[in-house]
Amino acid sequence: MIAAIYKFLSNYESIVQIEQKYFETGHSKNECDSIHSAIQNRFSKADVFLPSGIPEHMKAAHNKKLYKVHNIVHTDRHDFGKLNTDIMKTTAFAGIQKIHHITHKNEEGNVSLYFSEENRGDPQLRPFLKLGYKQTALSKAKLSLAYDKPCAIDSDKNNDL
Repeated sequence: MIAAIYKFLSNYESIVQIEQKYFETGHSKNECDSIHSAIQNRFSKADVFLPSGIPEHMKAAHNKKLYKVHNIVHTDRHDFGKLNTDIMKTTAFAGIQKIHHITHKNEEGNVSLYFSEENRGDPQLRPFLKLGYKQTALSKAKLSLAYDKPCAIDSDKNNDL
């Protein structure tokens, strides 16, 4: 996710900051929790016989308004893992499990990463690029597709059908 945000910020200098906040497990409630709950509730009461029926049930999960659902195909997915491996330090994200707040700052085309162990804690600048790489490497990096063709149904599922 961090590689995806960096690639995005390196291409859009007008966006100056993105924040990610992670809460303690079991100690949070977000707007998306109610959306996930509504969708889960809808599927517990619905019979879905084809994958094409899934988006329609997701749209209709809310009682008063339709959710917006965007279908994603294989050409929409890029391999950010390769970008992460090629350009970013392997030690840049050590101890990330303890982090509750990540701030990505875009300052005049230079993207900086700040970690904090508390949501209102003191942010620490964390270098993330491998030695020898410059910020321009991120904006110029070519992303390959994560999948070159649509994902197939695995053989067990296909046999069951």
